[in-house]
Amino acid sequence: MKGHMNMIAINLLLGALPLLAAFTGDSTNVEPQVVRDIRAKLPAGWNCTFYKGKDVKSVPHGLEKPVFQVVATNTNLSFVKSEVPRVTKRWPVIPLYFYRHSEKAGLMKIIERERLYSWNTPTYFGETDEFVVVTSPAFVNDGVFTPEARHALGSMWRVLRELIPKKEKTTVDELAADR
Repeated sequence: MKGHMNMIAINLLLGALPLLAAFTGDSTNVEPQVVRDIRAKLPAGWNCTFYKGKDVKSVPHGLEKPVFQVVATNTNLSFVKSEVPRVTKRWPVIPLYFYRHSEKAGLMKIIERERLYSWNTPTYFGETDEFVVVTSPAFVNDGVFTPEARHALGSMWRVLRELIPKKEKTTVDELAADR
């Protein structure tokens, strides 16, 4: 009888834990502050999608999955992506990969190594107090950097740069520079 009562108590506890998490605000489902800050400052037409864990589908070559990913897009703007034999329209997209600060030294080594022989190079974007942020020229604007495509990134890039400053040398801002 005592064993039966213990099993009932354990089952009740296991059943109550998900409810408790829902009522107390399970921190695993809360977006980090930097994501909330990006959402609060989105320029007109831009949106921001948050991916965490297994939902992150692809990362720059050589990197492990990040803590989370943010993809900023603007489907109200478009630019031409010329590929022979056809020309297609694309919209601006800026994917960012967020890693823990404790991983920074390893990330910087991978970025340096991949720069030498990878087409999908990870590139240091910047960092917050909590995260080191990486992107890839292969993913920003689908690798298109015509003047029109660079210009389309401008308003969102300025917001991201304000919220995620550079603390290391990087050429990433050339991806959005008007020339």
